[in-house]
Amino acid sequence: MEVATGEVRAIANFTRTPEGEYKEKFNYAIGYEAEPGSTFKLASYMALLDDKKIDTGTLVDVMHGGPYQIINPRNGRVALKVKDADDEGGVISARRAFEKSSNIGAVKLINKAYGSNPSAFTDKLRSWHLNERNGLQIAGEGHPLLKQQGPSIGIICKAYRKWRMVTSRSYRRYKC
Repeated sequence: MEVATGEVRAIANFTRTPEGEYKEKFNYAIGYEAEPGSTFKLASYMALLDDKKIDTGTLVDVMHGGPYQIINPRNGRVALKVKDADDEGGVISARRAFEKSSNIGAVKLINKAYGSNPSAFTDKLRSWHLNERNGLQIAGEGHPLLKQQGPSIGIICKAYRKWRMVTSRSYRRYKC
């Protein structure tokens, strides 16, 4: 990356072929469309803070790493189980939850803030153009997709399970 401009200068991705050779067949760094994983938490916290739904001192119970279950109110079944990699304790600040990349912290904070109005969350993400390509100079960039969703079983269930193909490269577009 060119430090002064942020321009991507080169990306290398090698795939091992069945013959044991390494070839650059597909640029996974820009073309692979999948759930963004922990990078999605950054956008979630940005939305929470920007909409003044939380501050860094807001407390959240991360349940000693979980699991935390979101129940589908239509059928009473577990719609999503969320766990953390480590036991960070019980009640911690939003700042600490972000620092430790707590899935449970992000899920609970987003669900509490946007659960009754999920479109406010997706509208915020769209306002930052996270559903658009970056226009990289390198061919093969995937297309991010934020599915519009209704108030069914909660925003986080949709966010972590059904919003497919949001690429982390889209986050680079938004500058604080």
